[in-house]
Amino acid sequence: MHRHLALLTCLAFALGGCVSIPKMLYGTPQTTPLSQTLKSGAQMRYIEYVPPSAKPGDKLPLIIVLHGSGEAGGDTYSVLANGPWHYANEHPDFPFLMLAPQMDRDGEWDPEALNEWLSAAEKTLATQGFSVDRRRVYLTGLSRGGQGTWDFAMRHPRRFAAIAPVAAYSDVNEPCRLKAVPVWVFHGANDHTVPTEKDQKLVDDAKACGVDVRLTIYPDTGHDSWSKAYADPELYSWFLSHRKRLLDIIYPVPRAR
Repeated sequence: MHRHLALLTCLAFALGGCVSIPKMLYGTPQTTPLSQTLKSGAQMRYIEYVPPSAKPGDKLPLIIVLHGSGEAGGDTYSVLANGPWHYANEHPDFPFLMLAPQMDRDGEWDPEALNEWLSAAEKTLATQGFSVDRRRVYLTGLSRGGQGTWDFAMRHPRRFAAIAPVAAYSDVNEPCRLKAVPVWVFHGANDHTVPTEKDQKLVDDAKACGVDVRLTIYPDTGHDSWSKAYADPELYSWFLSHRKRLLDIIYPVPRAR
């Protein structure tokens, strides 16, 4: 399996030119750049990560990772600059599949485009022999990707078993739609890029609706609260402690308009 994915990596290099892989990913050929064509004709580039211990036929939990502004556009491998990647590389028993799309330089995370892309990306995994456990699909993102996490989850809440927005807030004022989706929010107390108060209000509104939401604020931390958040093993244990009800998969609620 790793040989097959390594060949995909080489093919990607041949088609897309020479790209720079972060040092932390040396020796992990299961990480490959891919692309999906959406109905609009737009291309959604993304990175797919398969844990080294995975075997074809396995049904695996999935984390979707949305990057921040600094990783938009250009080299698709730049989405690996921040997020759970370092933790996964340092822990051979990391059990998750991961998918990390890349938005255009001047774009915004579009929940409908993400939803279409995710369905297609799951099918691509299936062609490689890996089945996504649809009861254990998780969503996280940092900064602008944290905003995308809030937005995507509020537009399509029954898609996710749990979400973790980091250093972000959202203008989509529908936190009550997350009533069945546990949320863990991370923020830095000294974040002057996205003030903590914006996330706090969204958390308070969610709690008022009965959402299972927790907020971790790191003292003496600025906008980069993701380094601490994604290095915390409790986050991944927390993800795995949540799974969707089977009925939520068979009978999903209509999306918000």
